[in-house]
Amino acid sequence: MEQIFVSWDTYEITKGHAEFLRDEDKELSEEEAFSLACGDSDLFAWEWDHIECEITLWLKERDYPSLLVEGHSMGWRGQSGCLEILDCSTSQKFLSFLPKSDCTFTIYEVDKSTLRVENSHHDAPTGEGYLISVVDPCIYCNTVIEVDNYGEDSMCEECEEHYRE
Repeated sequence: MEQIFVSWDTYEITKGHAEFLRDEDKELSEEEAFSLACGDSDLFAWEWDHIECEITLWLKERDYPSLLVEGHSMGWRGQSGCLEILDCSTSQKFLSFLPKSDCTFTIYEVDKSTLRVENSHHDAPTGEGYLISVVDPCIYCNTVIEVDNYGEDSMCEECEEHYRE
């Protein structure tokens, strides 16, 4: 069953911090607490560090895998496409598929080797989706091997045919 892995929503982060501030100081009004939360210049840095730590831990637990990212309904034109990320060792490399924009996203863990991402931004306000799968690259040509195309010794079909001869 899917569960939320991490999420990034600047409004929810600010609102959550404002609620924390009100719990700490009962005399603060909602507006005062929200204003203080908005003025906290470190708030987003702390939250982003948390997301990066969670992603790095996920990658480390999987020995810094290669990933296949399949996107759909991307951007204002609703495009689809795939991206291969070989030897994904950092959270920055992991998040490289997201547009360079102010994004609001939730990453769900589908299973041990698959994540699903729902992302919104100014060019996709109703959302775009990504499916991220841990994959093996071919040991000879680094082509990402689809699960149903596994050959012997993690080779793609072309290399398996070539090296079998």
